[in-house]
Amino acid sequence: MIRWILTSGVRLFLQFWHSKTPVFTFPRGWVPWYVEWTLAFPRAPSGSVSINVWSAACAAVLKVLGDLVGYLLVVMQGQTGVKRNGEAMKVGADGKMGTSGSATKGSKKEL
Repeated sequence: MIRWILTSGVRLFLQFWHSKTPVFTFPRGWVPWYVEWTLAFPRAPSGSVSINVWSAACAAVLKVLGDLVGYLLVVMQGQTGVKRNGEAMKVGADGKMGTSGSATKGSKKEL
């Protein structure tokens, strides 16, 4: 409960408290009226961006950047492990790694 209050609760309080305060404004007529209304949702003045819309946009950008950084780390570290020298890696019955052509006598065949 305390963790939720310190994270989501503070964000919801700030969005409620500053819902009529624009984060920034742009010139009238710059975008169609329905875009102005959407950017000002729920209670900011028309021709401005509300804190609710701004926080949703920032959260979306941070999510995409986090996924991108995670992907780049995996690729740079070479942990994909899908192929090695053009052949798929397989794990034998004894738990040792080998290529598809390295089956030993008496080991189980993979389908």
